[in-house]
Amino acid sequence: MILREVAIHRYAVYAVCDLLEQCAVEGFLQEHWQSYPKAMRDLNSALRDWTPQYGPPFEVEERAKRLREGICEFRAREKRKKREPRILFFEDGSAVICTNAFFKESSTPDDEIDKAIAIRKEYIRQKQTHLRILKGWAYREREVASLGIGITGRLAVARCPRVYRRVGSDDEGQRDEPKGPGRRSGREPALYLQRHVRQ
Repeated sequence: MILREVAIHRYAVYAVCDLLEQCAVEGFLQEHWQSYPKAMRDLNSALRDWTPQYGPPFEVEERAKRLREGICEFRAREKRKKREPRILFFEDGSAVICTNAFFKESSTPDDEIDKAIAIRKEYIRQKQTHLRILKGWAYREREVASLGIGITGRLAVARCPRVYRRVGSDDEGQRDEPKGPGRRSGREPALYLQRHVRQ
C-alpha cells in the first residue's frame, strides 16, 4: 500500500494513493478548489493544521464525525451549495489515514463507507511489511498558486506587501530595495513570502 504524507506533528496524517502514486484525496481538493473555495480550504486546514497538532476535531460535529467500523469523516460546508464535501479516514494509534473523498447531498453513501472499510482492512494487513510512504503534499502549492504566488527557483515571487525598485547602474551592481519609509538596504524581494508562505 502507498501512502502520501500530508503533515506530521503530534499526530501523523496520511492519504492513500493508488499504484500510480495518485492520491484521490489530494486530487479531490485540487479539482474543486475553484468551485468550493471555503470548503476545500477548511478541509485542507483540518488535514494540515488542526489534526497534526490536536487530532481529529470530533468535539465539533461540523468538522469531524465517527461513522461505523472505525471509519470517520472530515466535514465541511460551502454556502449556497447543496452538495457537501467529505473526506473519510480511520485512525491507527496517532496516525490518521485518509481513504477517499466525495460529495454528498443527504447521508453518507454506504458504498463510500464500504470502500473506506476495505482500504482499512488492506492497510492493517500490509502495514508491517508492504507500506510505502511518499513525501510532498502538492495541494499546498495549489493553494499558494491560487493566491497569485508563483514559485520560481528558491524564491517565491508574487504580489509582495512591499514595493521594490531596481537600484544600481549595471546588471552586476543592481539589487532590489524597498521604496518608501523603513527601507532596509540589501533586503531581497519576496523574502517575506519565503518565510511566511513557503513553510
